Amino acid sequence: MNKGFIYIPEKCQTCNIGKFELKKYNKEDMMNPYYIRCNNTKCRKKKSLRTYSFMNKIKNIPASICFMILEKFFIIGLNAVKITKIIKEKYNKLIKERHIQKILEFIRKIIYVYMKNKYNTTLIGGFDNEGNPKIVAIDESLFVHEGNLQIWVIGGIETKYRRIRLEITLNRNSQTIKEFINNNFKEGTHFTHDGWTGYNFLNNNIT
Repeated sequence: MNKGFIYIPEKCQTCNIGKFELKKYNKEDMMNPYYIRCNNTKCRKKKSLRTYSFMNKIKNIPASICFMILEKFFIIGLNAVKITKIIKEKYNKLIKERHIQKILEFIRKIIYVYMKNKYNTTLIGGFDNEGNPKIVAIDESLFVHEGNLQIWVIGGIETKYRRIRLEITLNRNSQTIKEFINNNFKEGTHFTHDGWTGYNFLNNNIT
């Protein structure tokens, strides 16, 4: 919930006393099985979970399908091909492939915003209090590869202080890595990496 997929208000707007709690209907065949309800026994206001979730911006797609896609996203990762196949096998007549892609793209955007907010834009690395360069381990990982589309995550972490910076990109070439470094790390940072050619421009410090 704290990643932006579901936002439930702290207080019920009807009674202004109780808190909303996430509930699920007992019927397994319901297309919208989740809802929220005020825990104040004198109120018990019930609302659709769609109102306070990422589904609010995805119209005309049942909540159960949205949540199943979200569940598979966290289990499988950003493999749109596998997720689409699983969803189509169960809900073939209820959802089109382009709708699945739309939901996945929206989930990716939420993850990106969450990461950008969690790891603020202040520069890290540089030198410690004794004037020694801070060491940052940098690496990149391929999250999506569908045809010509590639989505990479480039990351760097201070090996001692454990502060981290991440960025989603469409490639991992030297220019992209250089921009990532210059946008996130202070001058003088000492980088360690796996020796991939994209890091050839580094001389242990930002250039």
